[in-house]
Amino acid sequence: PFGWLDAPPGINRLLGLRRLHAWLDPAINRQFKSDMQHYAQLFWHCSLSDADYQKLVAS
Repeated sequence: PFGWLDAPPGINRLLGLRRLHAWLDPAINRQFKSDMQHYAQLFWHCSLSDADYQKLVAS
């Protein structure tokens, strides 16, 4: 999604840092999907389906 780690600065950088951590640590990678779903509810005020999750991590 827009602004994982690059400009412009925004709230999605928090999730971008978690995604980067998931790439580097297999233990974090196993729980990244649930972390991202919780993040979507908290910051985007929506539920994240499996299809939506796949689209976001593929980008």
